[in-house]
Amino acid sequence: MLSICIFGSQARRTADSMSDRDVLLVGPPSRALDMAASRWAQSSWNVSVFERGALERLADVKALFLQHLKLEGRLILDDGNFLKSLLNSYSPKEDYSGERNDALAQIDALPCDTDKYWQQLCVADILYVLFRNAAILHLAGMNEYHFQFDVLVEKMGDIFNLSLKERKSLLDLRNLKHGYRHRTVSLLAMPCIIDARQAITKIAEQLLDKNYSSITDGVTTDKYFNIRMTEFNLVSQHDPRVLDEIGSDSDLFSVWQRIKSSGGYPKPPR
Repeated sequence: MLSICIFGSQARRTADSMSDRDVLLVGPPSRALDMAASRWAQSSWNVSVFERGALERLADVKALFLQHLKLEGRLILDDGNFLKSLLNSYSPKEDYSGERNDALAQIDALPCDTDKYWQQLCVADILYVLFRNAAILHLAGMNEYHFQFDVLVEKMGDIFNLSLKERKSLLDLRNLKHGYRHRTVSLLAMPCIIDARQAITKIAEQLLDKNYSSITDGVTTDKYFNIRMTEFNLVSQHDPRVLDEIGSDSDLFSVWQRIKSSGGYPKPPR
């Protein structure tokens, strides 16, 4: 019993040369699920794999990933109409301010004073992801659902009166994210990072609601942020191109594989 859904820019048909190719696979743990995931990955797709119960729990907590799938996903296969039924019954929350503020707090906690090239690009990648999340969550609280990065920057820029320079710095994060994940050398990251963080600080200062979610309260943990910080520390000592090629006999092999499979970050080059 397997469900397959394409989402993101490929589903929106807005993909460009920097776009990822995202596909969701849902099913019980099985050889069939593993084989399907392997086939999609070998075709250069970023594969997100969920057991049905895990996806149902995301729906229960009103995660906006489900709204993304509901509005923009393209079903390729759906045994027993599981995913279609789940998405039809899903509805988002009215307020995501706590989760938005979590993302902004994590941006504030990001290290930025480094002269190491790969650390700078890693920070830019994380900054891109966290700002994108914060923007999606903020707009969802206004009953607007957008998932395309340039649209998110435009909407947030209008709401928070960002200058053209500030908007450009946010848009440029996508270029740096792409450069990091494809191991591009000789990019200039720090000016963009500094300007983007200033733009995000400007947004945060205008927010009236300062509450946080249970993650910040310590009730739950943010595994994604923690593993990205592990990645940041690793690339301070090792070229990620070398880490991509290490074998299973290395002490770093298992941790780097977890990093590379954590939500697809960093995505391996095609």
